[in-house]
Amino acid sequence: VILEKVTSNEMASTLVSLMQKAFNKIEDIYENIPTVQEPKQLNATHLDQKENQEPSLTKKTILIVDDDVHIVDYLQEILKSYGTHGTTTVKKAFEVIRAQACDVIITDIHMPDMDGFEFIRRIRSIDPRIPIIIITGFSNDQNKNEALKIGADGFLEKPFKRDDINAAIEQCLK
Repeated sequence: VILEKVTSNEMASTLVSLMQKAFNKIEDIYENIPTVQEPKQLNATHLDQKENQEPSLTKKTILIVDDDVHIVDYLQEILKSYGTHGTTTVKKAFEVIRAQACDVIITDIHMPDMDGFEFIRRIRSIDPRIPIIIITGFSNDQNKNEALKIGADGFLEKPFKRDDINAAIEQCLK
């Protein structure tokens, strides 16, 4: 086997190039994360969501954010008396928040595109009045304390009961 000699300068140049590509990718990701701005009108067909269409002047809107599509679908089904938006990404959640007011946000903690705690912090910087309920399969005192510290209004462990999620929403809407 013949190995090609690589000089230190070539190796450093390759590493710098790879690091620059990684930095650019991270920068692209963060550029797509919304900052605090005025809401924009979006075409709902661009959103990864389902929407319950029952018209009502007093219907409250609930945004559901969970990387598990089955949880999103389940919550939309049991909360169909509300107007719901469901998404599996934080990026889409910010699009929904910009497109319309949400009366309650239900979110998971562990999601691939952004930690749920960071998501809550960003929501709080946009509108500190939106009630937020955390649902998680990773319930422990540390997560619960962190959730309360950053301003979550409810904390439910998966699997949760229909009555528990309804009670948490009703509490938030009071």
